[in-house]
Amino acid sequence: MGSNSESDKIGAAILDDGMQHLSLWRNIEIVMVNGMNPWGNKKLLPLGPLREPLAALCRADIVVLHHADLADNENINAIESTLQKIKESMPVFFTRMAPSYFFKVKDTSCKLPLRSVDNTVVLCVSAIGFANAFVQGIERIGALHVDRLDFSDHHLFQIKDIESIRMRLHILQAKFGSKPVVIFTEKVSIT
Repeated sequence: MGSNSESDKIGAAILDDGMQHLSLWRNIEIVMVNGMNPWGNKKLLPLGPLREPLAALCRADIVVLHHADLADNENINAIESTLQKIKESMPVFFTRMAPSYFFKVKDTSCKLPLRSVDNTVVLCVSAIGFANAFVQGIERIGALHVDRLDFSDHHLFQIKDIESIRMRLHILQAKFGSKPVVIFTEKVSIT
């Protein structure tokens, strides 16, 4: 390859779950930890969410504690303590989800303000690994009532799932007397 190849133009590559690709050369290893459910049931796949034992965190250069604003101080302290036992000099950074707006389903170029769900009944539909943070984020925005339907991570929606959503919407409308708003996570596939 010459010096003008595409690979010479790449400044950074960020991989999701890249820590397990040991043959890849890397400058820095950043590990995301969910502040609300850091280690799951502490079991490796397929029995739990961990891809490697916790001791593998010794290879990390930085840990980013995600959803830190939703975790209580006791849990954050316990996570930091666990990390310090694995690698004493581990820098830990804290993040939080901060939604900016909603997209309309039929027109993703249309951005709706977060306040558009104020005092409404909301049904959160998710197909992500940890839906609690998504639902709690919607609750904080100011909806009158938040209900939820959680599907598995990367769930491929089918007609029966859409029917379940419709049934839940009818129940909510009957209970609250107003048409609910449905909020999907972006990571949703419908066949």
